Amino acid sequence: MKNRLHGIAAIISAVACYGLFGTLAKFMGTSFGTFSQNWIRNLLVIFFVLVYATIAKLKWKRIAKGDLKWMIAWTLSGSLNTILLYVSFNNISIGTAYFLLYASMIGTGFVCGKLLYKEKINSKKILALSLSVVGLVLIYFWDIKAEKFIYTAFALLAGVMVGLWNTLSKKVSDRYPNHQLVFTDAATSFLVGMAGWLIFLEKICF
Repeated sequence: MKNRLHGIAAIISAVACYGLFGTLAKFMGTSFGTFSQNWIRNLLVIFFVLVYATIAKLKWKRIAKGDLKWMIAWTLSGSLNTILLYVSFNNISIGTAYFLLYASMIGTGFVCGKLLYKEKINSKKILALSLSVVGLVLIYFWDIKAEKFIYTAFALLAGVMVGLWNTLSKKVSDRYPNHQLVFTDAATSFLVGMAGWLIFLEKICF
């Protein structure tokens, strides 16, 4: 029960932070590039995790060979989703981007849950998903413009990446310390962001 409450609290906190991401991304605008915002943010995460792990004398565990494919797939999906979302938030409305993200994220989560973990999709889950998507469509669908199709596609793809990130983490989350998982996820995002920053020669404006 205690672990369940911790999980619920973590999800609520994550949702609150995620809700701010769109607003802050819009606020920063072009001050940071698509890739530079990713590697700078994750560099800070890496720094704080290393400091905390050193002070608390936390242990690290060697990644098993069988877990490597899941670790790579999980961290890469997380790296790509923030990059795609940053572009989407700065080119379409926040509400529309979140609608597209939510719809594709939930759909991907349901499919992955069924394929990877044999989770049952009962009538209640289907009804709840359908009603939530219908509600979002009624609110935001008319804000989707044809000329913004590429950013709409980015938001949908970001939702797929989030769905993968959420579900693939369960493949390794029970075998490695939390600080190591956070560090690995941030390190991968840092490398992906840094690679894009160097390739496209993005400028950072303060």
